[in-house]
Amino acid sequence: MLAADGVLTPVSIVTALLLATAGVILEALLLRGLLDLGHEIGLPLGRMAVMGVLLVFVAALLLLELPIAAGLLAMGRRLEVRLRIAFLKKIPRLGDRYFHSRLNSDMASRSHQIHRIRLLPDLGGRLLRSTFELLLTAAGVIWLDPGAAPLAIAAAVLAVGLPMAVQPLLAERDMRLENHAGALRSPGEITPNSTDFAGQISIRQVIQAGKESAHGPATGRREVGRRRQR
Repeated sequence: MLAADGVLTPVSIVTALLLATAGVILEALLLRGLLDLGHEIGLPLGRMAVMGVLLVFVAALLLLELPIAAGLLAMGRRLEVRLRIAFLKKIPRLGDRYFHSRLNSDMASRSHQIHRIRLLPDLGGRLLRSTFELLLTAAGVIWLDPGAAPLAIAAAVLAVGLPMAVQPLLAERDMRLENHAGALRSPGEITPNSTDFAGQISIRQVIQAGKESAHGPATGRREVGRRRQR
């Protein structure tokens, strides 16, 4: 769906993100250099000129951030609209069997949270910005100390690769949390035909245990005996 925006818009945003990241690193270097220039530039006029150049540079970085933010927000809105259109086109093609296999609360929750898809381009932009900062920082460390190149490269690879390796596990945990949260919102909707039945059976056992404790130990023992016979 993001490909519908064409090539020019993503390439422009990626280029602007690279320039903005390089500008932030250059800004840090300039601020560090001001500490040394303060002792060398004695005239007030020279100091004012240096501060003026620095302010112009910071203003340029700020103006660069505005089109980046606007472009990412526009991509997010278009992505959400395309997803909603595709979703509405797909619903009439689905059979009743699919809807009986899902919890009503789970489908309602996913429908209400579909607006969060508009944050995907912004999330991708922050990922690219962090990656560019990491790569440029590693390149700067290698330039300043070539002997530390293996350590800098290993640190950069671990900083990028480790979160990507753990992401599938975190996504699975998040999906299980969403399924359990949907079951807790409406425990009466749990059915054996539900695709989340295996994960939701524990919730039913908790509810049943609460009922048994409310009716006394004798009733609980009878219920346990019935389940064993089954």
